Amino acid sequence: MRLKRWGSILLVSVLFTALFASSVLAAAMTVGNTAAKAGGSGGGAGGTSTVKADDSFVQVFYDYEDGSESRLWGPTIDWNGQYYYLKKNPSRTVSYIFQNYAPDNKTTPFITIYGNVSAFEVTSDPNASYVYYQLEDEDAMYRLPLVRGASDPTEKVFSFDGTDFSFQSFTLAKDPEQFFLYSEADANLEVSIGLFSFDGDRTPIRTWTATLPQEWKDNFQSLAGESGYDITFEASTGKIWLLADGTFHLDNGSLYNAKWWFFSGSISRSEELVSYWPSDEIPGWGRGNFKSLWIQRYGRLIEEHDGDSPGTILSLREFDPASGQLKAETLTTWKDKNGTERPLGDFFSGSGSESGGVFWRSYTIDGQGNLYLYYNHVFASGLGNWQRIAVFAPQASQIGTPIPDPSATGVFGPDNIVLKSSRPSMPTGTTIIGSRWEIYDAGTYALVYAGTNDNTDTSHAVDDTLPIGDYRWRVAYDWTRSGGTVVDGSTKWSAEASISVATYTVRFETGTDSYIPDQIVPARGLVTRPADPTDSGWIFVGWFEDEYLEYPWEFYSDAVYSDMTLYAGWVREESSSGGGCDTFGLGLGIFALASGVLLRKG
Repeated sequence: MRLKRWGSILLVSVLFTALFASSVLAAAMTVGNTAAKAGGSGGGAGGTSTVKADDSFVQVFYDYEDGSESRLWGPTIDWNGQYYYLKKNPSRTVSYIFQNYAPDNKTTPFITIYGNVSAFEVTSDPNASYVYYQLEDEDAMYRLPLVRGASDPTEKVFSFDGTDFSFQSFTLAKDPEQFFLYSEADANLEVSIGLFSFDGDRTPIRTWTATLPQEWKDNFQSLAGESGYDITFEASTGKIWLLADGTFHLDNGSLYNAKWWFFSGSISRSEELVSYWPSDEIPGWGRGNFKSLWIQRYGRLIEEHDGDSPGTILSLREFDPASGQLKAETLTTWKDKNGTERPLGDFFSGSGSESGGVFWRSYTIDGQGNLYLYYNHVFASGLGNWQRIAVFAPQASQIGTPIPDPSATGVFGPDNIVLKSSRPSMPTGTTIIGSRWEIYDAGTYALVYAGTNDNTDTSHAVDDTLPIGDYRWRVAYDWTRSGGTVVDGSTKWSAEASISVATYTVRFETGTDSYIPDQIVPARGLVTRPADPTDSGWIFVGWFEDEYLEYPWEFYSDAVYSDMTLYAGWVREESSSGGGCDTFGLGLGIFALASGVLLRKG
């Protein structure tokens, strides 16, 4: 997550919004990582989902601190919901990473880093846990194992277009060894982005560019070196995003983020990022209360304000780009340290003993669907005094998670893939009405297939032909509480399962001069029965999968799982009369077995 930026909306791991305050919160500025934000009048609430009063997030943790000597940066979340935040000493020569915000973790750092950390993130892969970070005014990436007390980081400098890459900041990719670095905008307002591997060479795996609009340059007002744009990787869609924000002067002399520009592209190929606006995808974006869109690694949030401009925050809801709908869970309240339920907008208030300065807020969603809220007031002196963290679990977490069926792993043919999973458990009154199935390239994580069921089936026949290669797939089930076909929410995505797509060569050994061409058969596919071979003085009996002619091949049911050879079986003409058959089960097969005259020629 980006740490050194004050003001403007950014993307890296979590997005912070800075609100300049006089006697009230008069203007909004944002900062952060792995999130993008856009504002607009109306939007999210105009979707087609039916929301019931009991659809809500459940608060599972709350803590606050009053009187801290420095502000918090974070949180960034690992694979199993542990979250990490960062503090610095007053001189910013030492940075401290803490695990979770609990009383016994406030004074004992998880990791100590000697230097002024400007950005940090932890990986979300259970098999490779690291913390990556960048130091202020340095162009190197650093990595430590994500273990308590880790020290002696690995340092690496990367190149772009043949020279050392002077990058603004970074965000992590899905692969725990990979991340995105992005540059400052050049004279033509072009930003360069590269996907790099820490364990690979210094050059990018793929690159992207985005050209910022002139309107952005004309209106953006920076604070403390703020660049006004940032990037995020959206794991759920396989997209790389860049967000630029414009800041405008208000009558009272403060700054206000009034317009945002989105650019996105596929992770699977190098390209120019293309413009995106929430109104293109979110129903009713331009109607009703003012709304902001936050794009993060594991989800998109719709923040609704009161009125037609930024004001008190009324609610948060998650938007699902796969279905084009808002999820059912809505966050409208929180509970303070006394257990008192309060409106959501109150969470982002409180200033401790010193007025003025900057207010920060952030949201993040982890891979389990939990929602993290963070608020911090930073004094004009640069110190932090008032900080809150709260964690919410969606009520729908009571709903089970589907598990991939073992039969839907392994090798398939390009056009005979059938995916299966367990049926997730559902609370009383909640009914499955459909499912979503996604297949990703195992190497690039590019989405190569997205299919749906509009019924309760737990299997899905892929209606597309996939190239030969290795893939990962997952499934989520849509459910309703209101009845009919209205989708009120979805289960969590299943764990990913591996499949491969392959074809195999089937050869035919006749033992005679008769030649039968090889067949290329998709994995799990059926062999097409060729014309029976002939030979003078011999009667063809059938095809067998072994050279000892013990196992007959059933063309109508036996599937192919590897390269193989089928062997022709014969009997001498004087032993019997008749024509060939598929197996021993019929005609000459029985006679040949009983007579002991079945032969493999050649």
